[in-house]
Amino acid sequence: MKRPSAEYWRCLEEAKRHHAGSKTYSGKFLRPRAGQIKEIIDRLRCLSALDYGCGKGRQYEWVDPANGLTLEQFWGLPVHRYDPAYTPFAAEPCGRFDLVICTHVLGSIPRTDLGWVIDR
Repeated sequence: MKRPSAEYWRCLEEAKRHHAGSKTYSGKFLRPRAGQIKEIIDRLRCLSALDYGCGKGRQYEWVDPANGLTLEQFWGLPVHRYDPAYTPFAAEPCGRFDLVICTHVLGSIPRTDLGWVIDR
């Protein structure tokens, strides 16, 4: 497996600083895609999911006023949260997942590192 580049580490440190000093990375960009993700979960019969780059994970605390459900309740499966730039979710996940959610993340990873990140 290819190792992270110096640019990757620089970007990660920048993201950590940004997390610490802002209210961004809240996960709000995932919420409008909830229905599309539900369709994928149902069609592929997913039982597990990983949110790679989940930010602060607030999208999983949000309750949709239209149905009274959190995303995990709506989707019918637990979502493992992972964000290497946010300490509460920085532990790298183990195992395999039926679905990987990655919203507004890949554009933050240096192009030369995308291969090993996706392979991992």
